[in-house]
Amino acid sequence: MPDLPDGSSMDEIIDAARRARATAPAVRRLAARLENPAEIPALIDRALATADPETAVRLMLAAALAGSSPTADQVGRVLPVMDRVDRMPVLVGCATGDRPAMLLDLVELGRLSTERDALALLLAAELMGDAPPPPRLLVHLRLVGRRVLDFASRTLVGLAARDIDDPGVREVLADCIAAAETPAGQVMADEMSRLLRGPVDAVLPASAAPKVVSGFTARRAVERVGRNEPCPCGSGKKYKKCCWRKDEERRLDPSPVAGLTMAEYRARAGEHMTSMEFARLRPHEMAALDPDTLPTAHLMRAVRKLASFRLWSEAERFMEALGARDDAVDDADEWREELIEAALDAGRVDIARRQAALLAQPEELRTYISLALKLAEDEAGKLAAVERAALEAAQGDADVCIELAFALLTFSPALGLLVARSALDPERSLDSEMLLENIEESRDRLQLPPGDPASDWYEVLADRHYADLVESARATALSAENERLVAEVEDLRKRLGGSAAKSNALEQSLRAATRRMADLARRGEATGTAEAAAAHSPLPTDAGPDAATLRQEISTLKGLISEGNEERAALRKQLADLGRRVRDTTPAPERRSVRAEPDPNALDDLEVEVEASARGAVLVPTFSARAEDELRAAPQTLARSALRVVAELAAGNESRWSGVKALRTVAGLYSARVGLHHRLLFELDHDERRLEVRELVARRDLERALARY
Repeated sequence: MPDLPDGSSMDEIIDAARRARATAPAVRRLAARLENPAEIPALIDRALATADPETAVRLMLAAALAGSSPTADQVGRVLPVMDRVDRMPVLVGCATGDRPAMLLDLVELGRLSTERDALALLLAAELMGDAPPPPRLLVHLRLVGRRVLDFASRTLVGLAARDIDDPGVREVLADCIAAAETPAGQVMADEMSRLLRGPVDAVLPASAAPKVVSGFTARRAVERVGRNEPCPCGSGKKYKKCCWRKDEERRLDPSPVAGLTMAEYRARAGEHMTSMEFARLRPHEMAALDPDTLPTAHLMRAVRKLASFRLWSEAERFMEALGARDDAVDDADEWREELIEAALDAGRVDIARRQAALLAQPEELRTYISLALKLAEDEAGKLAAVERAALEAAQGDADVCIELAFALLTFSPALGLLVARSALDPERSLDSEMLLENIEESRDRLQLPPGDPASDWYEVLADRHYADLVESARATALSAENERLVAEVEDLRKRLGGSAAKSNALEQSLRAATRRMADLARRGEATGTAEAAAAHSPLPTDAGPDAATLRQEISTLKGLISEGNEERAALRKQLADLGRRVRDTTPAPERRSVRAEPDPNALDDLEVEVEASARGAVLVPTFSARAEDELRAAPQTLARSALRVVAELAAGNESRWSGVKALRTVAGLYSARVGLHHRLLFELDHDERRLEVRELVARRDLERALARY
């Protein structure tokens, strides 16, 4: 092929890449057409701007074979949106430029899924080799390691961290590192290394796997025409000599609608897709749509998904279209606040301010958002905002204290640690649990050792709180039911104390094993080998004679400590739920605590106690499309708390059911509290033994949500 002098020649190459398969022979044929290496970067840029992601991927692989590899920046633009995750190491391996920085940027910007985040961290660590890991790699390893990970993602993170000598990383990722050291982990490590470092044509398959269509009934994108019949286009030629090849490509891309390819079906989402089908679109597919052609429900889902994947310009464009809809005028501020909060969590204060200026009722802005915007101002403005909020909290406004803690943890994490510790309150157990999780994430960002003392302090406060609660209950005439509840509280307190003692013993064993490991390393340095040191080591025989055995012991202890921490958190939640039931069913004595004001979370005009017949059975949870969207888009701590509530309700946890309310205005709909600001709405199907989660709704929007039923 001659040089690529104009757009038409480039378009021919891009069209050839579109038709090609991602196989070694097809990519080699495509590479043979790239005769002018100087033009290839511009060709890749054009493909990224005008073609689908998979076309750009095939063109990049061909460019690498032609001797003009794509840049790290070009690869970074396609990694979040490409179909095949297993192509990531191949593309990263053939790119030029600062590849570790590109990968860490993508993780930092929140553009990748959890699985791709884990893989990106492993690839970055592999590319850095023996160089000291940069601080942000350590930070993101800890942050990703705290997520709920499947085995593959946990193993990928463990492989990235296993050779990093950082106490914080090794403690937080103990279970991930243990997964990486299994035989399955070693197989995964070898495969990732092969894909990253092998030649492009060697890691591509020799032939394409058959295309599998699932999740819908496939309809033909073209009519059925015999090869020797006249072509339907009217050319007078036989079909096989005319449109057959073009139609064959369409036939290989079926959709749920006859006459449309999947690409055409997605482009006409507003016309053909249900809300659930639209929600399954990938972010870049949503972003490519014209918001003016979409129904309002689709726009709402798009704003949430685009913001969650940090596609800010697209999210603002869809938000602008949503704000102009007559049927969304009452909800526009609510959706704009979600966009503002997502931008603040990502550090995009410019977007948050721009959207806040467009609110129809700025005076009703959530306390957290208002505080966060002020904290993003200059230092003088920040101090004044903190002082005003602290004064309100000191005057007894517990809500402001909680919101101030969350805002500071986002924008001034060191100061936020101190304020969050003071905001912990056993009376608000779910809020306190979320604060404890955010405190640990802030310690990760600040590269402080994991394990904030606030957790131990909170357990002491909680134990005293429940001891006072039991004492107060014992001082009154109790019914048999209340006697049983008080006995359960005391039993849970003992179990929590036993779990804490067990964790302390494990931590002492861990410190001892770590000291023995350090001693073994020092002796190894003195003698030249770890084996020689082990021969003179006073280690107990059951501890093992070498460093490998000690590493395994340390890893096991860290895993047990992590499990113990999770057990204690679960026990604290059960104790908090049971404590509320004791408090609510015990007559109030003359002496009351300083919290004499009405509970700001009470919704007595909307909720009533749930009947005993509606609770207790083991149920299988299902989720509506709205609930799925809300959980995916919610901040991780909120989503995690909501899923814990669902699990405990479905398991028939009696203490969790004690906090469930039946909605006065909607028969058969129930409400469970999640954190400070949210309610989980669900229905029950006793015949099918199913718990149907309808939505996760902000407390202030409960009445508006009920109007939908």
